[in-house]
Amino acid sequence: MGIVEQYLSQLNTKKQRFRRQVALLAVLSLLVMLSVSWNLRQTGVAIANDACCGVEEHRHVEACILEKTLICGFDEETPTEEPTEKPTEEPTEEPTEKPTETPKETQPAEVTKTVTIELPADRTEDYVLGLFFNGKSVLEDTAITAGTRSIDVTLTGAGTVYYDLYINGECECEKKVTFN
Repeated sequence: MGIVEQYLSQLNTKKQRFRRQVALLAVLSLLVMLSVSWNLRQTGVAIANDACCGVEEHRHVEACILEKTLICGFDEETPTEEPTEKPTEEPTEEPTEKPTETPKETQPAEVTKTVTIELPADRTEDYVLGLFFNGKSVLEDTAITAGTRSIDVTLTGAGTVYYDLYINGECECEKKVTFN
């Protein structure tokens, strides 16, 4: 019976090793699944949500600068797209004609106007409303009663400006205001 016992012992050892391998494979599969799910969730959130801040990425141009301050509302450190074109080589000959200067664009003057902002109609309870531009409060927290459809706000700006509408401290939507 020594051979049979030895065979059964080897069979049990193989069975235990197989069970450990299956358990390890299950744990690793679970980790991969969770990792992939988390990454897909993050991508979905990034794609589905609109930017709440209302600040669009842009490159500063001369029109943004007035008396050495940026009037576009963006910080100097705002990331910008780098040009994808490769720089062209400088001509070796000097130009014969004097280049003409292009006229500078003029910024529209700031205008103050009263704007009617439509509010969400689905609110059944009173709430606190805030209006922000570039992270700065334009309208301090204002108590709004349920069922209010709109509110008149006096705003100052130039061109087209996007404001963030916050309800109870959460970004509800973005409102576009044209001052021209």
